[in-house]
Amino acid sequence: MCVFSKINEQEAMDFFEKLLTGVDLKKGMPETALRTRLIRAGAGVARLPREIQLGLTIKAWNAKRSGKVMELVKIHSTEAFPSPI
Repeated sequence: MCVFSKINEQEAMDFFEKLLTGVDLKKGMPETALRTRLIRAGAGVARLPREIQLGLTIKAWNAKRSGKVMELVKIHSTEAFPSPI
């Protein structure tokens, strides 16, 4: 969380609180899309390498910071690794 909190500490706390607890999540929220994807991966449905998990977390964070609706979080094979904004 260190990199995220350096960008915006309060947003980082909110993002990870929602991600970890699932409290106050709604459809279309980046935290919901990421949480669903990571839970599915943890259940063995679609195992994800740590690097991909980190990339998905950054993409969801960036979407939250940009105010974007996100139903599904994914990284395309042709996409550059995301940087947090």
